[in-house]
Amino acid sequence: LHSSHQSMSMMAPRPRSTGSTEESSAALVGQNGFVTIFLFVDAEEATRKNGGVSADSALDQDAKTKADDDVRGRPDSVLFLCLAGTDRSAIAEAWVQKLSPPTATASAGLSSHFEGAKVSSESQRIAKANGLTLERHRARKFSLEEARNSDLIVFFDRTDLLDFRETCREADESLCIQKTRVLSDYLDSHRQCTIADPYHTGNHAETFRVIELGVRAMLEKEQFFRTETGLLDVVTQQKRELVEANKRILELHYQLQEKAAIAALVPGLKKQLRAGLVGTTQIIEEVQDLQRKLQDACAESQTLKRTLAARLEEIDHQRIELKRVKEKNRRQREEIGRRDEEIRSLKRKLAKCRRELEGEARARATLEERIGEMLVSGGT
Repeated sequence: LHSSHQSMSMMAPRPRSTGSTEESSAALVGQNGFVTIFLFVDAEEATRKNGGVSADSALDQDAKTKADDDVRGRPDSVLFLCLAGTDRSAIAEAWVQKLSPPTATASAGLSSHFEGAKVSSESQRIAKANGLTLERHRARKFSLEEARNSDLIVFFDRTDLLDFRETCREADESLCIQKTRVLSDYLDSHRQCTIADPYHTGNHAETFRVIELGVRAMLEKEQFFRTETGLLDVVTQQKRELVEANKRILELHYQLQEKAAIAALVPGLKKQLRAGLVGTTQIIEEVQDLQRKLQDACAESQTLKRTLAARLEEIDHQRIELKRVKEKNRRQREEIGRRDEEIRSLKRKLAKCRRELEGEARARATLEERIGEMLVSGGT
């Protein structure tokens, strides 16, 4: 136990074995007085107290004794049969090999048409995800000899079971018929059901799951687990788990030590932070002064913008007035042009009248001269 509010400050070194269990321990002392004790079992001391027999040997001997009492009259081998011998029987065989390694297990098919076929790729993928290996499996047809040598023959389809029993009757192998079972019968939720071939259903995951449940139920009900090696495997696994737990405890302690070291740095960091806060306050005041100056400059800029806007508006009015004056001047120039044209036309007409008058004057003068001449001639 350790306090969640106080970090560990010391871990006592692991003492050497001195024959005393009390001395073979390590203590963690917290600042609040709580003590955490890890007990390291001395293998030599345990061996001495058992009369020269090691703890592992004693456990193994107990397991062997109980296994000898339990294995009598119970099946030691199982044969899984399906139609092709590829997926269902191979999956069941792999599960038994994983869950009960001491049990002799085999798988085969009732038909010889699929000999040498591999397990489907989808079943291989699902099996690999569950720690099973089916890559090397090849389908083969069963033989009556291995059926006779098997303690239990398990089917997945009742049709296949009936075909097998018919084959046994024809071969006068009634003993084999007594050893047959259907895997789904071990499951209360799937009793009297058929575990269909995933080749036809396409649902490899569901078939894999039901076979796993069936195999586990079969091993439990048929008591395959109660074997010598199986018990030893359980003990070994428990030892492994204890070692891993001890390692995890040490890792947690090291993490607590790291957190304690970090906590020791906190006061110094706080001082540095306070010193930094003083400088930060001065910087903040300078920034605030600059902000005020910037606000004044912004206000002045706004005033200049309003003045400039008014000036621009005035210029726009002047520009509009100038356009009106220009337009008026243009119209006046056009009027003057028209008047000049009228004047030039009048001048041309005046010149023409002048020429006509001059012609008439000359004609009159000529006429007067002739009249004068006629008068002179008439007087004569």
